[in-house]
Amino acid sequence: MKDDFYPEENSPENEETGGFKIHNPSHTRFQRQFVKISSKKSKFRKTVQMIICVHGWEDETKKQPMTLIVFSCHLSCSATQYRYQSARMWLEFGEDAYLPKQDSAPKASPEVVAYAPFARTEKWNETETQIRRKLAKGAKADVHHGATLGVNADHEREVSFTRKYFDKGTSDPIPDERTGKEIGRQWYLEQNKAQKYGVEPDFKIAVLLKRSHNANGEPIIFQSIFDMRVEAGLLHDIEEHTRRFYRLWKPEDDPVYYKPDADNHVRGPEGEKMMENVNVERLGELSKEGVLAGLLNNKAGLTSGLEPFDAKV
Repeated sequence: MKDDFYPEENSPENEETGGFKIHNPSHTRFQRQFVKISSKKSKFRKTVQMIICVHGWEDETKKQPMTLIVFSCHLSCSATQYRYQSARMWLEFGEDAYLPKQDSAPKASPEVVAYAPFARTEKWNETETQIRRKLAKGAKADVHHGATLGVNADHEREVSFTRKYFDKGTSDPIPDERTGKEIGRQWYLEQNKAQKYGVEPDFKIAVLLKRSHNANGEPIIFQSIFDMRVEAGLLHDIEEHTRRFYRLWKPEDDPVYYKPDADNHVRGPEGEKMMENVNVERLGELSKEGVLAGLLNNKAGLTSGLEPFDAKV
């Protein structure tokens, strides 16, 4: 029987463009380290690792279960004429796909209560560019605020004005269409179009969830689906569109499954440094305004993270 998904997972094009499907390890389906990673031959590499996944409580009364998850993201491009112009990421939570589907089955009901970065739209790395445009003969000049009229060396009328450019980051909620609860986030990064250096290649995203136990007080497994799309020029964008078409627009990788009674998942010096400021019995403290963003921005001893997002707008 013909493999309808051959062009997605097995073609030479896939090796060069990063279309590489990540499966959960054979020994366990829970909380894998590499959420997304490109093929080793890819010129457009995207690496997303889970550096923190800890399950705990809102406060010491232990009435409301919560989970903190932090992903570390890295983008690299060895195609010399290309840069990542933008990056969009989705992280959506839901019930364990392996659990019974009947309505009476207990639900984990994961819900986002805090996230970082970009509690509001942020702009940084601002630059200004002087723009001059010739006016057609007889044309009426519509001069906006800050623009000036003049005459160039060829005695032609022109209008000049200053335009500001900057890197930009935003985040938006993903709601459950049935309940209206927030079950995920979407993040978007965009490069400074005047500089064209590409988006910040190293950054982190974090979510704090509240969830439910069953009637016996036992934790319930849940899952997330992570997806990422980047723009890196016409060739890359066409190839990425083609891969998504062949897999019917489904996410590239297996879901990540979370087991709340598993050991805490903390990896690397960055994760360990962050955990110094996390109390698993009082995770609710991270839901206060700016606290979770501050956790990601802790630069003590760190060489990466969200430092470029400390923007002066």
